[in-house]
Amino acid sequence: MKIGHTRLMHGHLMAKKDSSFCEVCGVQTSVKHIITECLKYHQERQSTRLDTSLDIALGPNVVENKMILFLKSTGLYNLI
Repeated sequence: MKIGHTRLMHGHLMAKKDSSFCEVCGVQTSVKHIITECLKYHQERQSTRLDTSLDIALGPNVVENKMILFLKSTGLYNLI
């Protein structure tokens, strides 16, 4: 996730399909968009107290449980 490569974001390359777009925001799906911007996951970001700065949310001092809780609460955990 730190380098922006996940199965969710880049699986379309192997499947030879078009890249995915956020169903709520209409922008191309990216790790940055999901963690910091997406309106669909706003409530989950708040409830897990996930930092909205990508550098901090994925940084070396991050509490990994917050990210795991966020990914599980959004249903994205198994898609990453």
